[in-house]
Amino acid sequence: MKKSTGKFSSIFTTVISISLLLASLVLFAGAYKERNTAKAEQYMSEGNTAEALIHFKKAERFAIHPDEKILKGIIECSIKEDDLETAEATTEKLLKIDPDNVQMRFTLGKIQIRNNDFDSAKEQIHKLREMRTEETQRYADDLTSQIRAATVKDIIENIIDKVAPMFDLSSGAKPKTSSDDVLSGDSVK
Repeated sequence: MKKSTGKFSSIFTTVISISLLLASLVLFAGAYKERNTAKAEQYMSEGNTAEALIHFKKAERFAIHPDEKILKGIIECSIKEDDLETAEATTEKLLKIDPDNVQMRFTLGKIQIRNNDFDSAKEQIHKLREMRTEETQRYADDLTSQIRAATVKDIIENIIDKVAPMFDLSSGAKPKTSSDDVLSGDSVK
């Protein structure tokens, strides 16, 4: 019987030790997350979005549950750093937590438009229209206008890309004409 008590107390001691170790890890992770979040916010206030993004990402890795403040920080920094892939993935992650977040759905649509992913942006417009509030209708109309503007811009850029090679403007010089030869004193042959 004494052997059973010994086994029980060693198992009990092991369980308590593991529990304390896990509790310490959770506390460490929380402190690390808060420290990196504070640093990220400081860098944001200084306008250093690249460093802020690094610290927001570190904070996210140590967050036990998705933290809306951290995710929004990542989205904002990613957009400013033109890292639209990270911005889009993080916005989608935030929308999985809160699918009715109108501002994030609008942000996701804008990111998708900047990526020329108009079909996905139209899905966001559709979801916004389904919410049937005055605010969501304005956001949907705004995204629709942005898609139209981006489409027109793409058409103009395509035309310029096709027409520009016809003109050699890389040297900054105008094409030479016969009147240029006469004015410079060179004879026209």
